[in-house]
Amino acid sequence: AVAKPAADAGALRAKVNADPWGLELTDARGREVLSEAAGTGAGDVGALGFRTAAGWFRATRVVSDSASTNPYVADLETTDPKGRTITVILDKSQGGVISLSAEVKGPDLGEVTATGISLAAKGDERYLGFGERSNAVDQRGNVVENYVSDGPWTADQYPIGEGFVPDWGFRARDDATYFPMPWLLSTRGYGVLLDNSEESRHRLGTDRADAWSVEADAPRLRLRVISGPRPADVLRRLTERIGRQPRPFAPWIFGAWFHAGQENQPPAEREQAAVETQRSADVPVSTVETHLRYLPCGAVVGRRERERQRTAFFHAAGLATVAYFSPEICTSYQPVYDQAASRDVLLENGQGGPYVYDVFVGDAATVQAPISQIDFTAPGADEFFAEQLSQAVEDGHDGWMEDFGEYTPIDSVSANGMSGAEMHNLYPVFFHRAGFEFARAQDRPIVRHIRSGWTGVHPYAQIVWGGDPTTEWGFD
Repeated sequence: AVAKPAADAGALRAKVNADPWGLELTDARGREVLSEAAGTGAGDVGALGFRTAAGWFRATRVVSDSASTNPYVADLETTDPKGRTITVILDKSQGGVISLSAEVKGPDLGEVTATGISLAAKGDERYLGFGERSNAVDQRGNVVENYVSDGPWTADQYPIGEGFVPDWGFRARDDATYFPMPWLLSTRGYGVLLDNSEESRHRLGTDRADAWSVEADAPRLRLRVISGPRPADVLRRLTERIGRQPRPFAPWIFGAWFHAGQENQPPAEREQAAVETQRSADVPVSTVETHLRYLPCGAVVGRRERERQRTAFFHAAGLATVAYFSPEICTSYQPVYDQAASRDVLLENGQGGPYVYDVFVGDAATVQAPISQIDFTAPGADEFFAEQLSQAVEDGHDGWMEDFGEYTPIDSVSANGMSGAEMHNLYPVFFHRAGFEFARAQDRPIVRHIRSGWTGVHPYAQIVWGGDPTTEWGFD
């Protein structure tokens, strides 16, 4: 059969083959950019398809399609004996970008555990991107998991992480990361951004050297193929769509920062000595990281006047000060926790009440405590969070660490109706957007640094902190 034009985005064009099913993307001159890897077996590599407990079922042919090319819609027959089909939509609405949606239709959709597609790999191709990763730059030959989690950890530290990180926030993997992004950038000059928020994986030549694949744990696959021809062109088109990091709010972020410890008293001799040591050594220090935890447990309660004296001391020494917030509230932090619960701004469990679980909170007196997370999709949640953040600004702090965001339970329920499986990876975007919008509304520069992230967090990411690094060169 002759391939049929399906979408024309200028720099990128899509053609489909009806029988057997096949997808090819070319540049404006007709040169191949990316093509679907063929195959209808039950393994992980093959044509567009879906997985159940029985294995993969793949698209075989187009049974009906539209005459339109914007969008192009087709229904595909598959190898599934139950007769489930796949509806494909190809959209050219964005210049140089073609989006693909593939949704499984038919009986027993609850059996579908993933949808995916495999693409042809060239011999000299390298695969970059994937967000913040510590295991490799070129991921070819690896299986890369896209899941917001605590880490990475060295293998000998896995028992430590498993001991205090919730099961749904820990991955014993080299590619574990606080800030993944389901984004592949090929050195051949194209990019593929997966738009699913559910857990997903890239298999980059691990099953077949001539193919790579991407799959999402959902009955619908959504992705965008972004044209080049240079990798720089791909990145430009990507960031035009997902947003770019904001310009620095203040020059002091570029100086050297040092940690003052969790000291809740007025400026102590220890802190005075630390400032004097840095200055006498001619270290260009600009910022003190206090780690004073306003959230989760309200460590500043009863100490705010002393904290204002402390920030005044650092300011007199020419230093900015940074406090600490997480998106969590300890159940013991009263009356704040009860206020959050009564205002319905907490993630809920399946019974409609606040979801409570134990987590590391880091206070000197309390290492681990029961908490609930703020649900930033709930009406009034941003305002509630702003009330907490305003205390640090009033006390003289110039910003804070916006920590955590990786522990959203996969069986929780958000106010916008999303399941925890959908919200887990997206949560950092809602969380850090709330912090950013508050910060930029203040009448002086307020700077936050974050560790968790996902696609779309970039416009709210003033500074990204890489997590807890090891102190040797061999791991990360």
